[in-house]
Order: sequence, then structure tokens, then C-alpha cells
Amino acid sequence: VSSPQSPPAPLQLTETGLDTLRPAAATAATLGVRIDAYWRMDRKALAGLVDSVGGFPVTISERLRIRDEAGLVALRLRPGKQRLTGTDASWYALGDVRGQTAVQAGDRFTAVVTKTLIRLPASDIEIREALTALGALAPSSIGTQDLATYLLDVSVALRAERSQSVTLPVTELAFGDTSVAWLDYSGATPLLRRSVPYALWQQGVDGPARVLVSAPADGS
Repeated sequence: VSSPQSPPAPLQLTETGLDTLRPAAATAATLGVRIDAYWRMDRKALAGLVDSVGGFPVTISERLRIRDEAGLVALRLRPGKQRLTGTDASWYALGDVRGQTAVQAGDRFTAVVTKTLIRLPASDIEIREALTALGALAPSSIGTQDLATYLLDVSVALRAERSQSVTLPVTELAFGDTSVAWLDYSGATPLLRRSVPYALWQQGVDGPARVLVSAPADGS
């Protein structure tokens, strides 16, 4: 992601510093959409949310070693069906697996979050209690009750298969010893226009004009 206030960087790195709005602002500028609210969770908060719904059921196709930020193995998973605790699920969602692409890492995160949202209680009061228990580890730009009501709506839509999921095309780029996924604007822009037409970035309202600069096709 990048914005006028943030040079290009992985989204995770925009969470550093005192500006709590930086991740949302960088995401909005990168995608060209308006973001009305945001909800951030660190790994321990995600672990707590997963535990609140009884863990994370998953089928592992091959043996995995998931590493932390220092490159140390934080979790070992054997192939087969299993139910992960909140802590293990949080590492599965956010840890690094050598040899996997940024897209594959994103798929792991999406699987954990989606299954957790589906299994939230069918009561916004109970969801609010679960969110309150997470405390400062999961800040939001809206009130806890508003967030609980929204998550309940998302959970109901997911269970009824009434939700819309759009995968934006990306380009893999090397970033140190790993890789990052950078938005493929030529393919992503039409998808965003069709999916969220009323949330598109408006020049002078949401920010300055967005200008895409790219190298010629021959790479010169």
C-alpha cells in the first residue's frame, strides 16, 4: 500500500507509529475507495476471538512450519483434519511459511477470519462482550456496539451465503527475503468499480487526484 503520507510498504508495516489512521488511509489511497470505518486486531486479539468461537477447524494438505517475525518456528502442523486453538490459529493466519507466496499467505488469513466470523454468536450483545474482552488489542474507529452489529450482519450473510467476495488481481514483488502482493490496477480497477461503485475515491472529497504511473511495456 502507499499514500501521499506513506511510501510503498507492506500493509502490516503501516501499523507502526502513533498514527492509528495510517493503515486505513494507505489502504483507501491504494485501492481508490472510501473507508468509513476500520477494525484492527493484533495476533493475540485474533487468538482471543478464535477461542471465543471454540477454535478453528482446518484440513492441512502438507506438513507446515510457520515462523514468527524473527524467522523462528512458532507452529508446526501435521497433515490432516484438526482443530486449532486461538493461539495456533493466529500463527496459522499471520505467520510466515517459507516458499509460500503473498497470495497463499493471504488465503490462510482469510480462511481463519471467515470461519471465525461465520461461527460468531447470533446475538450482537454476545459479540459485543467478546469484542470487549479483546480490549486495546483490537481498536476500532467506531463504537463497540456498532462494530458488534456490523459483525453480526456479516456473520448472518456468510452463513446464508449471501455475501460477495471479490479477489483483486495482484503482482508478486520481492521484498527482502519474502514477497509482497502489489495491486494490479489494470485488472483491479474495473472490479472495484463494479463491486463498490458508491465507495470510489472522489477527487477533492476523499483526497487529491490519484495518478497511476507505470513503466512502458518494454521495461525501458
